[in-house]
Amino acid sequence: MTGLLTIFGDADKLIIVSLLLLIVSAVARNFTINLSLGYTAMAIRGAVITAFWYMLAVGIIASILGLLKLGNPTWSIFLSQIWQATALLFVAAIVAIALIRFEGISPRLAKINIKTDIYSLQHTQSLILPGNIELIVQSNSYLMPLTIDGTPRGLFIFGEISYDVDVSGRNFRGEADRVCIIIDENVYEQILGSLRMQPERDVIYFGELFSSAKEALEVLRKHFARHGRSIVELPFIKVYSDEDMDYVKVGPITVIDTRSGEYVGIGPIKIQEGRIDEIKKPFEGTLLAISDLDRGWVFISVRGNRVKVSWGSSSVLSSPRGISVRRGKLTAVASPQEYKLVWGETVVKIRQDAVKVVAGKFCLKVTPPWIKLIDGRDVVKIKDEALANEIISAVRGIVNESPNILEGGRPDRIIDLIRETVKDKIVRWGQG
Repeated sequence: MTGLLTIFGDADKLIIVSLLLLIVSAVARNFTINLSLGYTAMAIRGAVITAFWYMLAVGIIASILGLLKLGNPTWSIFLSQIWQATALLFVAAIVAIALIRFEGISPRLAKINIKTDIYSLQHTQSLILPGNIELIVQSNSYLMPLTIDGTPRGLFIFGEISYDVDVSGRNFRGEADRVCIIIDENVYEQILGSLRMQPERDVIYFGELFSSAKEALEVLRKHFARHGRSIVELPFIKVYSDEDMDYVKVGPITVIDTRSGEYVGIGPIKIQEGRIDEIKKPFEGTLLAISDLDRGWVFISVRGNRVKVSWGSSSVLSSPRGISVRRGKLTAVASPQEYKLVWGETVVKIRQDAVKVVAGKFCLKVTPPWIKLIDGRDVVKIKDEALANEIISAVRGIVNESPNILEGGRPDRIIDLIRETVKDKIVRWGQG
């Protein structure tokens, strides 16, 4: 201690240098960890935000110490510079959050490693995963554990594999030769306890197996980086962002924006519009990358009671709000309250007591007892409750064919059927 005081001159300078080193070490640690994981944008953004919060904390500490050293010129100069730097870093942090986008992948996902242990299955076995996912793995298939910091968090499976996912009562099935699974530790232990595996030594194709596992893991990482979440987790600021939700919490201020609703909270003041599901931490749950023999790579994510299956330009999402199916630019959304089919500028919307169809110059709006039909220059308005209910029922029956449309049929065929059916019913009503 005496030596340090000799170097720095007095205790004030020693404390100041210690506080500055605290800031530098925190920023350097955050920057180095993110950069080592390959996230340059995250490293820059995280370093700026970390610098702001630590500078603010040091400013508060220095202000308290300054009260004990009234009139000390060293502390007065230091405090002035600290608060100037804090103000500049506050502006820089806002700019960084607004302009610098994260690569999106969770650091925990990036830290997954493949163990060199190899196991084989002597008999065909079934694995049940969260989200009503079943894998049937044939005998003589190989398994390799995946770990995070030495803790088991998943499996790579190579062999003959069948998979089945129950998505809101519809089964999504396929055959695969490789599956990469990331799961919670407790689920991994349950699966491991149900498998009868035999350790393998001196596997001839070890190099090929390890390379295949690396490829599958990298495919999984890249997919969930693209479709995953941007993440900031600091003491006073949390930001989660993905294709379905934006969540920002800065101190007492919370802002949530999802497809189903919006929420703003400032301390005890809370304003909500629509429905907000529970916010879960990034990549809690189960992730799968499946090398399907027909579809190519299929990706499945399970977070709570939300299951999403995606492949190519298609996806199926199931949640308590309903089910959403996408194929390219075509989307069908079904919930207990509403069914909606959208592609391009065409919209078909069906509720229990109303129908709305918009497709170019064709527009149908039915709200019993009123019916309004526009087809080019032709405009028809009718007030008849029985006919309105009959048209709603007919349109609902036509749209029930939309699953086939989503699987590869012509979406404009639905509009043609609706136009023909509605006009036919109106003509018959006029003749009656």
